[in-house]
Amino acid sequence: MAVEITPVTTPAGVAPRYSGKAVLALPAGLLAVFVPAPFGTIVAVFAIVVAILSRRELKRDDTLRGARLSLLGFLLGAGVVLFQLLPWLMTAWFLTWAA
Repeated sequence: MAVEITPVTTPAGVAPRYSGKAVLALPAGLLAVFVPAPFGTIVAVFAIVVAILSRRELKRDDTLRGARLSLLGFLLGAGVVLFQLLPWLMTAWFLTWAA
């Protein structure tokens, strides 16, 4: 099953439009990586939400670009949430086994 990728065609001299939400998702994901734990998680959840909203926007409007930006923002945010919540989840799991 092959997927055809059709390039976005724009009139000559006109730059392609990027989704604002996708452009916001990537810096939010990057910021979440460098912000300390409680605030980093909040920023990471924000990056995930904005990335999901941008993917919906990109599916509705074929002229917008930014799928890779939103994907990177989502992955960075999800990675930060995973690594900041993983110690808490592992501690809870070990405590249930110890009881």
